[in-house]
Amino acid sequence: MRPPCGSSVRIRLCRCTPTAITRFHSPRRYRPWSPPPPSRRRSSAQAPPAPRRPASPPHLPPPSPPSVCRNASEGPMSYVDLKHLLADLALEAVRDPEHAVSAAVAAAYGALAEESRPAVPWSVLRTKAEEFGRGFDWHPTIDDAQRLVERGLLVRRSDEFTIREPFLPFLEYLRRQTSRLLDALRLVRTLGPQGDEAELRRGVALFNAGLYFECHELLEGVWRATPGPERAFYHGIVQAAAAFYHYEKRNFHGARTLLTKGLQKLEGFPDDYRGVNLGAFRRMLRPWSEYLEPKAEAISFPRSRVH
Repeated sequence: MRPPCGSSVRIRLCRCTPTAITRFHSPRRYRPWSPPPPSRRRSSAQAPPAPRRPASPPHLPPPSPPSVCRNASEGPMSYVDLKHLLADLALEAVRDPEHAVSAAVAAAYGALAEESRPAVPWSVLRTKAEEFGRGFDWHPTIDDAQRLVERGLLVRRSDEFTIREPFLPFLEYLRRQTSRLLDALRLVRTLGPQGDEAELRRGVALFNAGLYFECHELLEGVWRATPGPERAFYHGIVQAAAAFYHYEKRNFHGARTLLTKGLQKLEGFPDDYRGVNLGAFRRMLRPWSEYLEPKAEAISFPRSRVH
């Protein structure tokens, strides 16, 4: 069974809730991405729909050992450090989107910087950040860029900002993640504050924007703190997010294992649960579970999203 043509995996909120996530179309900012040749032959199962933008940067680095460097701390820096740094910034932003102006500055830097010319003048950076901040009522200042310096992402030299040198090889990853964060913040604004469901809705926004690692990090705390049978609901979403994170890293076995476990945990809940259209979510996950079986071929590299 192939995933339905033209669909993507998203978490939808029930129509009975005050607001509902509709299909969100983000700008096409990336050139088409081609996956490496398949490592094994699979049967006639076909790939899910092609992504709007690549699910993985062209030079995604291999996993590296944990580093002692987090944010602006001393020590060797790596892709892992950048991943955690951007995740920390994303979680802070979705919890306080009105003051997440630095997210626009980071996305502007990602859009403007090139590996051969990583330094960006503040005047140019501010113009692009203002463009990204439209609709958020954000007015970026140099202090917002300085916060990214203090967090260890950028370096300031006179009136120019550049990424820290050890992060430079992963500039495409920065570009992808900061663009997705703006998508998530737009979704958070659409949802608005929802009291006890606020963390769940933030997690939905992160998942639907393709920030699967960040969704996992945010909802893992909710899952662990939730008692009783409801705990499995959050655990299932956490595992689904982790599955697509592994899928983007080409770890198909890990993705299949986590998606199977996540689906099993979600099966015991009604179709509409805690404001989530869980029935639709499960229907979109099941074809992925079958597609990731060893007999299927990873022909394309889709963007997975939660509705």
